[in-house]
Amino acid sequence: MQKTMLGLLACVVLSSVGCDVEDSTDAGRPDGFVLPDAGMSDGATDADGADVDSDVEACGESTEGNECSNDSICDDGCFCNGIERCQGGRCENGPAACVDAIECTMERCDEEANTCVHEPDDEMCQDDDLCNGTEQCSLVSGPGIDERGCGPGPELYCNDEDSCTIDSCDATAGCVHEPKDLDADGYGDFRCGGEDCDDDPRTGRDIHPESTEICDNRRDDDCDSRRDYLDTDCLPTNDDCDTVQMLPGAGIYSGSTRGLASDGSLGCSTISGSDAYFAIRITETSDLSVTAAGGTGGFGETLAVALRETCAMGPEIRCATGPGLGTVRQRSLEPGIYYIIVKTSVAAEFDLTVRITDPTVAPLVDVCDATTQDVSMGGTFTGTFDEVEDDYRIECNFATGLRDVAYRLTLTEPQDVTLRAQTTGDFTQTFLTLTTDCSTPSANLVCEIGDFFGFAEIRRRALPAGTYYILIESSDSASVSWSLDVTVTDPVPRAAGDACMPSLDITDRDQMVDISTFELDVGTSCGGADESFRDAIFEFTLAAPQDVILSVDHSFGAFIYLAVTPTMCGLTSGELRCRTGTTPMDTLFRALPAGRYFVVAATGSLSGTITARASLLPASMIPADDRCDGAAGIAVASTGGLGAIDVMGTTIGYEDNGMTRCGGPGRLDRYYQFTLTERRNIQAILVPDSPTATMTLELETTCGTTPAESTRCRTGSASSPPTITQDLDPGTYFLVVESPDSAAGSFTLTILSRAAT
Repeated sequence: MQKTMLGLLACVVLSSVGCDVEDSTDAGRPDGFVLPDAGMSDGATDADGADVDSDVEACGESTEGNECSNDSICDDGCFCNGIERCQGGRCENGPAACVDAIECTMERCDEEANTCVHEPDDEMCQDDDLCNGTEQCSLVSGPGIDERGCGPGPELYCNDEDSCTIDSCDATAGCVHEPKDLDADGYGDFRCGGEDCDDDPRTGRDIHPESTEICDNRRDDDCDSRRDYLDTDCLPTNDDCDTVQMLPGAGIYSGSTRGLASDGSLGCSTISGSDAYFAIRITETSDLSVTAAGGTGGFGETLAVALRETCAMGPEIRCATGPGLGTVRQRSLEPGIYYIIVKTSVAAEFDLTVRITDPTVAPLVDVCDATTQDVSMGGTFTGTFDEVEDDYRIECNFATGLRDVAYRLTLTEPQDVTLRAQTTGDFTQTFLTLTTDCSTPSANLVCEIGDFFGFAEIRRRALPAGTYYILIESSDSASVSWSLDVTVTDPVPRAAGDACMPSLDITDRDQMVDISTFELDVGTSCGGADESFRDAIFEFTLAAPQDVILSVDHSFGAFIYLAVTPTMCGLTSGELRCRTGTTPMDTLFRALPAGRYFVVAATGSLSGTITARASLLPASMIPADDRCDGAAGIAVASTGGLGAIDVMGTTIGYEDNGMTRCGGPGRLDRYYQFTLTERRNIQAILVPDSPTATMTLELETTCGTTPAESTRCRTGSASSPPTITQDLDPGTYFLVVESPDSAAGSFTLTILSRAAT
């Protein structure tokens, strides 16, 4: 093209001297140059005489090797093959015009437009690895591209945002999303629809549906949703002392009583369910703590755990029971083997937690003895529950396994005493007891249940001289600390009858007190011991055995809790009788022995007067069958077929001589006995003569004791007679008939005897 323009320009300049471009030819031109006019022909014709294109490119023929004196002579008129140069008198071709240094481009030259075209080709850059992305060919430098040419593309993003898949990348296939199986046991995580209940690579390699359940590792090995002894594949074998399971040391162990027998009772529980036996070796003096937790959680189901020094029947070093939980702890155990017995009221599974720690010395507030911390001088005392153990049962707290605190209070003369305790915790109640014997709940003088702010308070006016103990428990086993404020002051003069000293003598005389000025000092075992109540205290004295009619009345006819005790005033233990009811209330005591008797009348009424009188009468003859030792004999058929006998009786003239399981206190009782020489089925039916009377019938194996089975105690009326049906082994048995003391009456007792089923 360059040469064409030069030729045209030369013709224009020389036209004045006769230059005729149209007639010109390459004849006479030293370079043989032909104008590259698209309409011109090189003179060649076809058979018909028409012009045709020659093989020479339109831009001209190559000049390479031609003689030259300058570069312009070497120019062949083409753009795409570069610029020719005259070197040493000869024309040489230059480098192609469109060649670049980028290897991944497709190069093309547009001769007509004198333009180079460089097209990137990504395929030339690929490394056959899909995971690092699709490589790209770039013509310019940029972010992430140090120079032009092949560069990396965006890496493949294989996260599908699904927690139930394991995401990876394969160089050939690209993104791969496999079901989650972290422990690589061939079973998918159950949380993602798989069958593996433990997909943790640390613990789950051997846990899957094809595994065998291991009965004591506290894991569900076969993924059937039943761990250890909950799995029917596992049955315990530690049934007794001969098959006791030796524990390797401290730790958490799985256990069960399913399929085991009952090998005896425990000192802290009367449940008769199955028991499991364990043993632990203590190699050096240590503290030992054992907790059994489990059970089926059903209503009334209990669990007990005991620690023994010998495997055979007790006594236990420690024993505790509760609804599904029992904990025993013992400080400074000497080296040796110790036995753990877990008993459940129904067959159940449990976890046994055993802790062995360095030996500790019991703090002065842990137990009741001569070393217990003395608070007789008063003051504020604090501590934390982790210092103490569960040693005693507080009468007003039915829960077990709660740690308790003990203090000692010694008075050399009557004193006014105020105790105020608090335990920590949200909505925690504090149980506070004043007692003369920590090990005997019935020795409690008072047991106070605190409010839901954790406070409990006991006030005692003119508390007699003696040694007392203060026990504190919290309703929350997680409670951390306690505090106790003790105030001991000289007694403020009290009105007669407001305290044990002075009490009011009601021997054959009326005594009346204004209850609005009184305080609670004693209370009774059958009620009226809460700090919101008030009580009046009377006494009477007998020089010889006599009948006594005790009459008590409240001016408003209020409900009264009435107790009579022949022991020292101020104790609810040893009460001769405790009755409740609205006033006026008359109570007959037959042939009371000579002595001094105290009467406590407690009421929730905050005003009014209480009048009391003990009327003395000659001692009457007490029916023999009003006592266990005089129980009337009944000739029940002991052998053969069906035998029947009817006994007519009455409770009129009888007294209350014991508390039955379902009869309760304040009821008149009458005793019968019969003997069987072989196993028989006995049916006892009690029919009151009065259609409105209610009576109670109880069957006892030992007279005067509470029966173990509730089926042996029934209460009913004439329309629905109390009936007991029982298969009994050979032996002597007692039947007790009871009626309310306000409704004594006659009855018919029918006893049927037949061969046992």
